[in-house]
Amino acid sequence: MRVTLAGIAVAILTTATLVAAGPGASAMPLIRPYTVNVRCDPAALAAAINDSFNGEMLSLKPGCIYHLTAPLPTLETSITIAGNSATIDASPAPGSPGFTMLDVDFGAQLAISRLNFRNAAAGQAAFGGAIEDDGTLTVTGGTFSGDTTTTGFGGAINNTGTLTVTGAVFVNDQSTDGGAIENQGTATITGSVFVGNQASFNGGAIHNEGVLNLSDCWFSGNSAAVGGGGLFNGDQGDLTANSATFHHNQATDGGGLDNENSASLTRIVFAGNSASDTGGGILNNWVLSATDSTIVSNSAGNGGGIYNGDLFGPPGVVTLTSSPVEGNHPDNCEPLNTIPSCSDPGVIARPHPAGLTLAHGGQQALARDFYPHPGN
Repeated sequence: MRVTLAGIAVAILTTATLVAAGPGASAMPLIRPYTVNVRCDPAALAAAINDSFNGEMLSLKPGCIYHLTAPLPTLETSITIAGNSATIDASPAPGSPGFTMLDVDFGAQLAISRLNFRNAAAGQAAFGGAIEDDGTLTVTGGTFSGDTTTTGFGGAINNTGTLTVTGAVFVNDQSTDGGAIENQGTATITGSVFVGNQASFNGGAIHNEGVLNLSDCWFSGNSAAVGGGGLFNGDQGDLTANSATFHHNQATDGGGLDNENSASLTRIVFAGNSASDTGGGILNNWVLSATDSTIVSNSAGNGGGIYNGDLFGPPGVVTLTSSPVEGNHPDNCEPLNTIPSCSDPGVIARPHPAGLTLAHGGQQALARDFYPHPGN
């Protein structure tokens, strides 16, 4: 209901002012209440978003499951949604192409707390499964589970604007690129967990083609059919990661991380990741630094710990500082002597797997990062 004590007080004050001013006075606009309590009804939630104004808070019914059969209205204002452990669940009509649950428009701002999204089944090209963010999105807590997009990017979230995620869980989300999150803007992700997410191309949990700051996160059991079982940092991506763990992720290349541009890693653990071709822990094709990090017990066909590739011409640049690469299978680093401070005595150098050499930053390189096509 929109009637609150504050709203009643404003109405009384407005009436009193009009009486005091006399019949000829112009009416003062009523100030709408700040908080809207949304009953457990998807139509009520849609109406509340559609009628929202800047600065409003929507408070959802605690524990409610809002079953959507159609997408929510596009958000064009700046609001907060207090989820109160409620869940937004997609229940599209049989035979329908599915839909993105919520679209945050350019210039809009949405802050979400303790709200779960599940079973999104989006069918729109280049859109996210649960949320498409073209504005500013802040997510605190909550779980994204079973969200998918068959032709879009980001099973849970596709970000082309500004994204901040804190303390959220992403589990069993699926997409072509970015099983859980696709970032083509600026994203900061802190204290979050990514488990069992899948990409049919790149980035089992996250596909980054923007600026990504990552800290205190856990990646486990994620997979990609091509590159970056845990995370794919693409040709346009800049990655800064602190205090994260990549454990038992898998891909064809870069079981834990596939880096195609710039990656700075501090206190990162890569353990038990696997790649059927190159880079069980890490595949690097450009510039990567690792400080106080650990790359152990990973496996691949070539470069069990790190494979330093030459996709863009010269071998990539890997700088290791207090970062042991040990106990990986069949070796720690390949090609031999391309990564200072990483060696495998007695291992015979093997030829680089056949591949296409691309100019870094070119359209061909970018096209390799996306399926079915680059960009939105």
